[in-house]
Amino acid sequence: MAALIHGRVENVVVFTLPSLAPSINIVYGPGRASVHSPVPRWEVKPAWRRWAGEMGRYVKPLRIEADSLVRCDLWFFYPFYHGNGRLRTCDTHNMCKFVIDTIVKHQGWDDAVVKHGSWGSSDSENGRVAVRLTEVRR
Repeated sequence: MAALIHGRVENVVVFTLPSLAPSINIVYGPGRASVHSPVPRWEVKPAWRRWAGEMGRYVKPLRIEADSLVRCDLWFFYPFYHGNGRLRTCDTHNMCKFVIDTIVKHQGWDDAVVKHGSWGSSDSENGRVAVRLTEVRR
């Protein structure tokens, strides 16, 4: 994978988030109207906010320089099939954004620094997310 990174690899941290985020289908819900707009805005539901808060203690710190970019590789582990053999619906590609948002929130970065990365998944009974963050310098 190093050939895909344009720049000099500086620091790398690896950690595991011990659970999957709640279903992507329940991420957003209608919010409240504000003084500035009578139309309610969509907002992240409490289950997602709770999960993001709980995962903070598992996010290993990665100190990056001001001119650095970050590569974020994610690997999701969850059961691919229901007990009856039917394929389980789990939109891991949609979860990437929320996992990355959770990570950058706890790192204190602007999510714009995450410019590289990959994701994949493995059939597993134990739902979790393996994370590798790589600092990339010019």
